[in-house]
Amino acid sequence: MQELAILLLEREPGDEIPSIAQLSAQFGVGRGTVQAALELLRDDAGLITDARGSAASRLVACDPAGLWRAAGRRGLMLLLPFPYSRRVMGLATALAEQLRRSPVDHSLAYMRGARSRIEALASGRADLAAVSALAAYEAAAAGGECEVLLELGAESYAARQGWLVRRDFRQWPARVRIGTDPASTDQSQLPRLLVPQEVAAEFVELPYLRMQGAVASGEVDAVVWPEDVLPAHEGLCLLPIDVALPPGADRAVLLVRRGDRAARALLGQAILAEAIRSIQDDVLAGRREPSE
Repeated sequence: MQELAILLLEREPGDEIPSIAQLSAQFGVGRGTVQAALELLRDDAGLITDARGSAASRLVACDPAGLWRAAGRRGLMLLLPFPYSRRVMGLATALAEQLRRSPVDHSLAYMRGARSRIEALASGRADLAAVSALAAYEAAAAGGECEVLLELGAESYAARQGWLVRRDFRQWPARVRIGTDPASTDQSQLPRLLVPQEVAAEFVELPYLRMQGAVASGEVDAVVWPEDVLPAHEGLCLLPIDVALPPGADRAVLLVRRGDRAARALLGQAILAEAIRSIQDDVLAGRREPSE
């Protein structure tokens, strides 16, 4: 029944579905087992087909929420980065609105660090995770258990970056201490890629939420910081970074577990890239307030 529910989630009304004989061969079970599973789905998920004897049938109607439950799933969990910028707030607002179109109950949670979100997704603690494309590339190169559902385009995750430094910072010293967050692909890789080549850098591991305070106190000299996020400390300022960001650092992607056909089918219908970007742009422009 679970396998049939996933197969049906991948189809829309009017689509052809395999015959009982074909399903029996596909799953390696008797025809009676297939018929029993279909009857359960008719009761639990409102499955209606136009039976045509031994030929393949067509799907007339079904309840996606019922199919999701029949596939052994419950609520849908989405993991997002901390809403540290209006850009990320816009992404969260857009995804929350899009998921309201989903027929299943859902919840959104914020988790620091793309690596932590990817690990939670791979272990089954979430069904969907938003990360940068840069983080997705890293996970794929390491043979990760996640795959891209949707890529959202340029500057959907971050825009220009700067060096957050103290106001008395005049020029790069010969040696500099730079804060990095090991839980975050972006906050771990970007400082190493963007630091001037002539500078000898010492990288100091810090949680993202401590970075501003660490710069202000002199624990580190600089951290990579989004230009659209104003520093909370008056003694800090941003130095522009003229080097182009590495590929994927600015783009958001949505990941699902590799082979999670149920989530891919359900979310592929509920989440639309153009609608997400439109809502995010409205939040960035101040035409819309971000969701709580």
